[in-house]
Amino acid sequence: MKNKKALSEIVGYVLLIVIAISLSVLVYTWMKNQVPRETAACPDNLALSIQKYECIKDSLGEVDKIKVAIKNNGLFDINGILARYSTKENGLASKDLKGLSPIKTAGRIFKELNSSEVFEEEFEYSQELVEIELTPIKLVEGEMTICENSVVRQKIEC
Repeated sequence: MKNKKALSEIVGYVLLIVIAISLSVLVYTWMKNQVPRETAACPDNLALSIQKYECIKDSLGEVDKIKVAIKNNGLFDINGILARYSTKENGLASKDLKGLSPIKTAGRIFKELNSSEVFEEEFEYSQELVEIELTPIKLVEGEMTICENSVVRQKIEC
């Protein structure tokens, strides 16, 4: 009888250890999914500038397009541009400029722009345009990353 009692104590300890290890594995897996991963960061030396712009009027004399010359002043090539506009001075640029070239999607132009290269793009917009905001897009560690630290804004007078 004493042997059976000793055996059941060993089984009890083994079960406690197995349960503790299982719970720790479950907690580790859950915590690993809860902690945010490090995001890919853009290099510091990215810089765009607006060299010039030209307001384009339609047949009724109303302005609904703008042609912008964008220069990559940074040390690195970029893979695209996020183009937005604001309807108020120093306002939030929340409206996408719609590029008219075949390399566009709403507000995003995916084009390799080498350092010191100038790129001209024609944009269409639907409301009064007061400021343009351009943000570089860079391929970082296999991910397209919007580089918020390199935004350029320009007041527009049409």
